[in-house]
Amino acid sequence: MNALNPSTRKDVDPIVQWFGLLRDSQHASLAITERRNSERINYPFPVFLTPYDSMGDLKTDDSFGVIGRQLSPKGFNFFHREPIAEKRVVASFEYSPDRWLGMQLELNWCRFGRHGYFENGGEFTSVVDSPLGVGPISGRSG
Repeated sequence: MNALNPSTRKDVDPIVQWFGLLRDSQHASLAITERRNSERINYPFPVFLTPYDSMGDLKTDDSFGVIGRQLSPKGFNFFHREPIAEKRVVASFEYSPDRWLGMQLELNWCRFGRHGYFENGGEFTSVVDSPLGVGPISGRSG
């Protein structure tokens, strides 16, 4: 069994296992954790979002970066310089050099923050291959 591949563990929700792998890979930088309905950690790192087109295909040429704010097994919120029109994206998280974890994210809120950036967030729906490259889910390059 591959410890990095959530799909090999049938007894653990893949999203929860994915969150644990990402949390553990950044442990030195994530000193503050909160508990609300589920564990929530500060995640002040770049994350890449890749939107879907109207046919449900990824628009890899339209990937863009955001700055993470908080991460939980339920979802993710982040900062961006403008509102994001897309409602469904793949969020790609780098957990080691050139190793990416992908998660389908349904964006469901946006507000203008007091520091001139938009705060956006949404809920995770499934673990997916990242369009940015190799990750533990499929073991193949994207």
